[in-house]
Amino acid sequence: FLAVGFLGAYHESTVLLGVGFLAHGGWDWVHHDDHGPTHVRTWYPPFCVVVDVVIGLPLLTGWIL
Repeated sequence: FLAVGFLGAYHESTVLLGVGFLAHGGWDWVHHDDHGPTHVRTWYPPFCVVVDVVIGLPLLTGWIL
């Protein structure tokens, strides 16, 4: 995700940044209810999914330039 964020910023691509945020939301969803390879607090994955989608969708669709 760091590489996607760097490439999105380097190329000034809101689409690439949006894809990165949404992909990170998917990663967080995998960790929901301890289904992933790491263990985090139970409230964190759903919170982070919402934040990633709220930021990622406007970037992906061009609402944030």
